[in-house]
Amino acid sequence: MDWKSSRLLRIVAGVVLFGALMGLRSSFGPAWAKILVAAVAGGVLGVTMMTARARNGTPRGAAVAALAALAALSLSACTNLSAVRTFATTSAVAVENREVLIDYAQAPTVIARLAPAGQAASLDSLAKERSKQRGRLWSVQRVLGHYFRTLADLAASSLPSANPEIGALVVSLEDAKGAVGASAITNGTIDAAGSIAKVLTRLSLDGWRQARVGEIVREVDPSVQRSVAGLGEVVTQDFSASLDQEADAIRNYFGTAFADARSRGEEEAAGRLARYLQAEALDGVAARRRKLKPYAEALAKIGKGHAELAADGGKLDGKSLVEKLKQLSKELATLASAAGTLED
Repeated sequence: MDWKSSRLLRIVAGVVLFGALMGLRSSFGPAWAKILVAAVAGGVLGVTMMTARARNGTPRGAAVAALAALAALSLSACTNLSAVRTFATTSAVAVENREVLIDYAQAPTVIARLAPAGQAASLDSLAKERSKQRGRLWSVQRVLGHYFRTLADLAASSLPSANPEIGALVVSLEDAKGAVGASAITNGTIDAAGSIAKVLTRLSLDGWRQARVGEIVREVDPSVQRSVAGLGEVVTQDFSASLDQEADAIRNYFGTAFADARSRGEEEAAGRLARYLQAEALDGVAARRRKLKPYAEALAKIGKGHAELAADGGKLDGKSLVEKLKQLSKELATLASAAGTLED
């Protein structure tokens, strides 16, 4: 074999390999099919180059055509997952809500200012437990936030980067297992969040790309569903009950003030001031309560959207799914704004 033939064979081999590599970057359908299609395309380009050289002695025209075709192949290899990226980015913002956690943790301290002295010890103990609970809940929120940001990066065909916080979250969640006390978050929710964190670690170490988005979503979906459901349960039950307790404490405190004012014949002046202060305090509770409902709804929509992704994991750019994700993203943005996680 002369050097010219050898050179042509190297060109063909290189083009076929390039085509196969482009196939690996494709997001949808069986991987073997994409690799085969890309390899055949590369082979055709190689034959074109050899034929052109045999006919006119120059590979320039064929080379230009080949480069154009390879560029087109490269550009088409990464499917447009902008709807997935938008949904994931919006979900990451919506799920991380520090404000509701702060309100939940501080409630016993607020109630203690209004409650009889005999309740001080129990409220102090509850405040310490709520502080721990806040940390556990934040770990779950944070893992979900990291996951959806990673999903957005993958949808944009970016390589997920290793985040040192993930390892710390895994440890934190493991330590939270078996916690007891008032309204302790369930081990099921903690286990689910821990599973997601471990997947995130593997993604960064293995260098997963856009081609694996569907596979990742299907693997993680059960854990995402348990995590958002667990958070939603705490919000709709424990957080809401905490606000009820605070409202009751306010009414009891000012009810005593009203009675005292009447007993001293000062109901007109002192009673009016007490009513004003009570209304202001109750308005504060109502404002915080208004943020709970949109946050709970946002968690439910995040779960719904991710389930849609898992169900259509093999066709993430399908028209029906894209339309659903666009609508969910708009609704999530509105709910996140109402819940205080997204500025207007």
